[in-house]
Order: sequence, then structure tokens, then C-alpha cells
Amino acid sequence: MKDLIIKAWPELTGYKPSTIRIERSAGTKHPLYFDFAGCKEISSTGLTVWLLRSLSFLKQSKHRREYSTELFKDNEILYKVRQLSFFYHLNRYIQNNNMFTHETNYDGPFETLYHTSFNNREVISLPIYCLNLNSFTKEKRRDVLYPLRSMLMEVLSPYGMDYYFNQCQFISIVSEMCKNSADHTNGEAFLGLDFVLIPEKKSIEIHFVFGDLGCGIKKNVQKYLFSLDEQKKRIPHMSFSEAYRRALTRGFTTKPNSEYNKGIGMSLIREGCQGIGVELSVFDAFSRYRLSSVLKLTHEELRRYFYPFTKDQTQPFYYYGVIRGEKK
Repeated sequence: MKDLIIKAWPELTGYKPSTIRIERSAGTKHPLYFDFAGCKEISSTGLTVWLLRSLSFLKQSKHRREYSTELFKDNEILYKVRQLSFFYHLNRYIQNNNMFTHETNYDGPFETLYHTSFNNREVISLPIYCLNLNSFTKEKRRDVLYPLRSMLMEVLSPYGMDYYFNQCQFISIVSEMCKNSADHTNGEAFLGLDFVLIPEKKSIEIHFVFGDLGCGIKKNVQKYLFSLDEQKKRIPHMSFSEAYRRALTRGFTTKPNSEYNKGIGMSLIREGCQGIGVELSVFDAFSRYRLSSVLKLTHEELRRYFYPFTKDQTQPFYYYGVIRGEKK
């Protein structure tokens, strides 16, 4: 059976992997071939987006998939992809069927990658972090916050000693993203982190991706507002900005009976980012939304920072953010 090729761009960095077109063939039984032959540059954030897209593709399939990739000895960058745990997480959802590429079955240890990326900058990339939400019962999913916060404190502290940025507030923002995933999805969530050194400005940029395998904020809001009978008629007429206006309003939640969810998570994320200078975008429902730029919850203001994206069934939900720190 012929493989369905999923081809990586030369740059798997930042949110660029969201611009890659993946064929609409999720309903087939064809095995997948991950083609990294032309890939020259990677990052933790880029690979996290690529992983989320790959897993979103697998969600659409009715059949159990298998995959393969090229031989490691023919492509040095595959070792870096493996080091950042891409294949490890992929293997939880799909099986490698190529007897010649045993390297993808590696299960650690995974180590921080020191390399050049982001236009030939010196970059420190952390392995993709899986929150393991599905290892907890529905009532205990928020317990993933404790190991997440400990991990973030450990990796951010050395940079907090050398650069000015609000480490504690940054962790609080990521924690709110985690809470939303725990409360509103039944899927897994992933975090990617890159530290980009900019010596000529004596500064650092921290790039991060936080995404989950849920349906996204827009669909969650629509499902909550409309009954099954109403959805076919009313959902096509509900704009992206209207869904986000509701999600950003304090007190609004699609889980009103939850003991912990008070409907302030999205507003805390937006206001927190604005308070410490995080440039934050949300990728959701075939759109990019510059959440940190929104000052007022008016339709005009909300539409201003909305950017339609290429429609593709593999587009996942995730946040992409950048925070900068100056040298002390």
C-alpha cells in the first residue's frame, strides 16, 4: 500500500509548521511517511506544532495508522528531532512499521538541545513536554499543574538570574492555559520551549507553544451556547470574534457546574500577557488571533487582530508566545 507522505518544510521553527499543507486523506488506510529529507532547521516550538498537527490528522482517521521515516544515517537532523522527543510522543498514537528505522523507538533519556536556529541564532531547545493529562481521572486532571510548575521553575530559574523577565507571572500564565486544557478537553496537551540568545541586544527571547488535542475555544463556546438542533443553523453565523468575546468575558465558562472553573482563565491569560509584555497569539478554528493586542472587548477591537488561516483538517488548537528579557 502506498504511503501518504507528510513533508516537513526546511524550517520547523516557531509557528511555521502551521503554514504547511497536509493532504486531506485522513479516511484512508494508507500508512504515513514523515519526510524530513529537506528539513534544515528545527526548534522545540516548531516540533510541538508539527506534533500537534500530526496528532490532529490521526484523530480524523477511522483506521489504525502506521508510519515510517528515512534512515537516520542519511539525515543528521533526525537525531535532533528524536532528542526533542517528537518520535517518542508520536509513538503513543501510531506505530513505526519500518524495520530499518529502529531509532524512532528510542524512549530516552531526552536532553536539552544546544544548536542554531531562528535565523542562525544560538538557541537552547527543551524536549517537548507532555502534560500527561490522560493519566489522571476527570476530577484530578488539574493535578498536572504541580509537576508542570516545578519543571518551569527549574528551567527558567537560571535565565531569571541573568535576565530581567517576570518568571513567576510567566509560570502563572502557562498554568492558566494548563487549567483550561484540563477542564475543557478530554485530550492530551504539550508544551514546547526555546530560549533564543540575542547577544547584540544583550537580551533573550523565550518562545513557547502550549497546545492540546481538544476542539478549540471557538467550538467549545458554540457547543455550549447552542443545542444540537440549533447548531446546524446558528454555528455558521457565529463569528470567531463573537466566540472569543464571550470566552474573554470574566465569569463566562462552558463548565458552569465545575467546582474550580470560574470563567476567568482566558481573561487572566490575556491580562497577564499584557502585564509582562508577552506577545501571545492563539491558533484556533483555521485562524490566528493576536490575543495580547486586544485592549477592549468590542467587536471592532476583536476583529482587528483576527487573521484567517488556511483551512486544513490538521490545524490544532494552541497558543504561541514570546517574552523578552534584558541582560542584568
